[in-house]
Amino acid sequence: RVTSLGAQGHLNPLSKLNQSDIVRLAQVSSQIEEAEPYTRITDTICFDLNIMQHSDIPGHKDASPNGLNAQEFTQLFRFFGFNERLKCLFIYNYNSEYDFNRQTAQLIAQGLWYFTEARNQCILDNLDHSEEFNEFLVDIDGLTEPLVFLKAKKTGRWWIKEAGATEMIPCTHKD
Repeated sequence: RVTSLGAQGHLNPLSKLNQSDIVRLAQVSSQIEEAEPYTRITDTICFDLNIMQHSDIPGHKDASPNGLNAQEFTQLFRFFGFNERLKCLFIYNYNSEYDFNRQTAQLIAQGLWYFTEARNQCILDNLDHSEEFNEFLVDIDGLTEPLVFLKAKKTGRWWIKEAGATEMIPCTHKD
């Protein structure tokens, strides 16, 4: 499954992607914490610098005036660091020839610092031990069984699962 965080409609052929796999730029920018569940269980993250706004990465030849800002970039990298399943993190579309004042390189370094800090502080949700979660049952019209929401006692992260299912899906309190 591929999820596109920060998609910009005027730059991406959104019709070619499953709409449930797209989190638009405005959604990420206005509520960055809502992007966290998408980063929690993937094993590979490919971060394209094309998603960044030009004012924060002037060393990018084709940067757009719109995009994620530096603070959102570092927050996402912090989320990436809390992902216990992550095996590969790629950052692409950086070209040092255009990075005259090294601001883009500095931002990438800051993102990697937040990633590493989160990795070192990572507290795992032990999905196999139900006693480590508070459980909330929510009846939904049209479903025969309630949805089960779980909140990890140690991390405060939210998960959802259907009654009888074993797989848990990351979510937020807002969900």
